[in-house]
Amino acid sequence: MSKAKPIDLEQVRRMAACGCTDREIAFILGVSEAFLRRKARQALDQGRAQLQKSLRRKQLEMARRGSVPMLIWLGKQYLGQRDRQDVLQTQRTVEIVEQVVWPADPQEAQNDPRQGCQDAQAHVG
Repeated sequence: MSKAKPIDLEQVRRMAACGCTDREIAFILGVSEAFLRRKARQALDQGRAQLQKSLRRKQLEMARRGSVPMLIWLGKQYLGQRDRQDVLQTQRTVEIVEQVVWPADPQEAQNDPRQGCQDAQAHVG
């Protein structure tokens, strides 16, 4: 009977925080993906949560510096905004009109499950 290979959970967490996939981490550690997931689920989840936090912080920094594409993207993700294209056709002319569409009800955006925090500044850490 073979002995199970020990896994360095801190190394797993760091690799997950760098964006490594389960497959990549398992390959580096010399274990199967199933074994990795069974033995290191919490470390994988913690690393991925750390990655998401870091990315979210950077996105908010870029938006605060005035990055229009980032402001638009965050508006779509957190405020329920979206692009709408209307195509108007008359005889031989086609006109495409693009605009940002705000939610009809401001409460709708606040109740959006993607809206994880009311005050992003207080939660950026």
